[in-house]
Amino acid sequence: MTPQPQLNILIVEDEDATRFLCETLLKQEGYFVASVATLQQGQEQLAQTRFDLLLLDLNLPDADGLQLA
Repeated sequence: MTPQPQLNILIVEDEDATRFLCETLLKQEGYFVASVATLQQGQEQLAQTRFDLLLLDLNLPDADGLQLA
């Protein structure tokens, strides 16, 4: 079987348990995962790293998650 390229995923989720669960499951599958709790932190991550996929909470405490997309 040909190895799959490692994808970079950013999770933006303010609920700690949900963020931790998503991050843990994705890392177990071999993905590189960065996770943050606020829109501002997400913007900072996007400025530093190219991500292949964004998983966004639509109801963040500091803004609407769609503003990051």
